[in-house]
Amino acid sequence: MSSLRFTVSLLLQILSIILVSTSVYSSIVDDLNNRRNTDYPKWIESNGPIVDTAAVNIGDFDRNQPIICRIAIAEALIPGSVNATSGLCQATWKGQVVTSMSTEYLSGPIKRLVWAESNRGNIPTGAVIGGVTSDGVKIYIIRIRKDANSKDFLGGKIIKGDKQGSVIKEGKEFTTPTYEVLCLQTIIFP
Repeated sequence: MSSLRFTVSLLLQILSIILVSTSVYSSIVDDLNNRRNTDYPKWIESNGPIVDTAAVNIGDFDRNQPIICRIAIAEALIPGSVNATSGLCQATWKGQVVTSMSTEYLSGPIKRLVWAESNRGNIPTGAVIGGVTSDGVKIYIIRIRKDANSKDFLGGKIIKGDKQGSVIKEGKEFTTPTYEVLCLQTIIFP
């Protein structure tokens, strides 16, 4: 009888160890890792029209504006903007307009994204890296207003170290010393 109690007790201990080791409880680190992967936008490959309702646009995140995209070329991965209906991404590189149907677009939660005013090559804290040159220089996502009083925006890029950003305006590269940079909101603790 006592050996049966011992065996049952041992089985219960083994079962509790198994339950604890495979438990649904997670650590703070697990929670942060899981949240990190869902709280931020990510790049999605595309070869045509974009129907993703979570696609991030260059407007005020609530208007029917072009979507942020990027194109891979031999010399760089360059951010630009894509018309969701056509799926054609446009960006500028070395004074030329570059287009491609094979692109990546930014998709995901926008609650942590903000546009920060900047100028003359200044890159704000938390700026979203939209691309990189072949020699490793970061390229950031920018926008400017289409016209002074317009609610429409043009999307483009600024390469770290440059003093001007560039967008496509009227089918050509347009450079500007003032622009807004897409940033992740950051919280600074004292």
